[in-house]
Amino acid sequence: MGQTPSPRIASIHLRRLANELLDLREAAGLSRQHVQAATKINEATLYRIEEAQARPQQRTLLALMDLYQADEAKRALLTRLFKDSIKRGLLLPYHAKLPEPYNIYISLEDEAEQLRAFEPLVIPGLLQTEDYARALIAEISPDLSAETIDSYVRSRLDRQRRLNGERPFKLWVIIDEPALHRIVGSPDITRAQLRRLVDIAALPHVTVQVIPYDSGGHPGLRGSFALLDFAGAEVPEVVYLDTMAGQIFVEDRGQIRGYVDQFTRLAAIALSPVKSSRLVASLIEPPLPTER
Repeated sequence: MGQTPSPRIASIHLRRLANELLDLREAAGLSRQHVQAATKINEATLYRIEEAQARPQQRTLLALMDLYQADEAKRALLTRLFKDSIKRGLLLPYHAKLPEPYNIYISLEDEAEQLRAFEPLVIPGLLQTEDYARALIAEISPDLSAETIDSYVRSRLDRQRRLNGERPFKLWVIIDEPALHRIVGSPDITRAQLRRLVDIAALPHVTVQVIPYDSGGHPGLRGSFALLDFAGAEVPEVVYLDTMAGQIFVEDRGQIRGYVDQFTRLAAIALSPVKSSRLVASLIEPPLPTER
């Protein structure tokens, strides 16, 4: 959870605008050189726009829409994305104490329509109880101040509100069974966390699957990851990795498809949501390992 340099990552609206403009140019059969010759828009500038490294000026957007012969529906979409691209996601005062990459993730998550995540070691943050989250953060990063730990905990609890809010997103998590057996904080804290997991898995927009021990080795052993899906996008726009080296955002389409395929394979070997809930429930009442 250490501080890492702020990554160059665009808002979801700017990335969608960039992708739409790139698709239109390719559909028109035009190279960047052709666009420069027809509109005087510098080839390097167009590259930065299509890579979501720069927000186009309004006159530039209009010139591109005219050149690409965008229809009215496409023009309306591009105009909306252009206006929305200056928006920043929800951030609260205490986020100032958290690393910038983590705050960027919070903003992206707040815009997401669906989150798909795999976690092999612990219960995912969006499903954590306050006590579990506090104990886990303190155990993972013992050098953090109490104030910073509190900021992380408050952030996780605030993020969870979308699961019960007016616009809940779809949440699909796959958890490796060892995460269910790991004692975090204390047996009582862990048992309360398992109860929470069963309760939240019953929500209609939440899917929880568990990969059982007897599945053996699987692709998820390489580490956790999260796929952020946004309205109107055919594939996830961002993959988020929280690693020892810091937070990493994957935006390359080819790499993202690789993570989508990996999630699909993990879902196929995991227990069904019903069987997963039964497994979690079966671990609540018997003594946990340290109590035997």
